[in-house]
Amino acid sequence: MTKTILVVDDDACLRRLYARALGAQGYALTLAAGTGEARALMALNSYDLLITDMDLGDGFGTELIEIAYAGADSRTKVIMVTGSLEEPELRDVAAKYRLPGYFGKPFSVDALLTTVRNVLALPE
Repeated sequence: MTKTILVVDDDACLRRLYARALGAQGYALTLAAGTGEARALMALNSYDLLITDMDLGDGFGTELIEIAYAGADSRTKVIMVTGSLEEPELRDVAAKYRLPGYFGKPFSVDALLTTVRNVLALPE
């Protein structure tokens, strides 16, 4: 079964990068430019993975993480990719939300793809 991924980033260039890199791997990809759009998509659909930026202009990625993790039956895993936090802060946020993956910007596409594969292979 094809894995579904929601990518939320306010940078159009990065959304195109995600679309090319993850789309080439065969994932069913949905892109959102901010928290408002992502909230609407998450209300209507379920995703195997959420990849979100931290600072989205209209809100913060942590809001989306909380939605993704809401409910005892949530199966959505989360990777945060951000340029707005330094490494120690990013590590603290990742620990607080029990993120199975996180990256600072700029990031290696190969490292991201490896992390996505590994995170999606984790048991639900």
